[in-house]
Amino acid sequence: MHNQAVGAGADMLATALTPAGDREAVTFRFQVLCSGAGVYSVTLIRAAVTVVGTALGGAVIAANDWQQFDVHVHSGDSVNIRHSVGGNVTLRVREIYGGVE
Repeated sequence: MHNQAVGAGADMLATALTPAGDREAVTFRFQVLCSGAGVYSVTLIRAAVTVVGTALGGAVIAANDWQQFDVHVHSGDSVNIRHSVGGNVTLRVREIYGGVE
């Protein structure tokens, strides 16, 4: 996703991420930049239970400041991220298996 408008509190990804193939557990590494200052949150769905938590310790991140954080997921989980304010977002995601990028 490159420089796309995202509303405040809206999922950044149209479809939540899930581990590829038959992997039991992976880590998604998010690198994100938003034109507005705010707080990032992570939505994790595991066994039909939705958990929302803050990323980066809930710190307010300055506008146009690249941030990186990891989310560990298991087979059957799905994950999406949100930002507390609307703005243009650039997002990169890596899927890491067994600590190897």
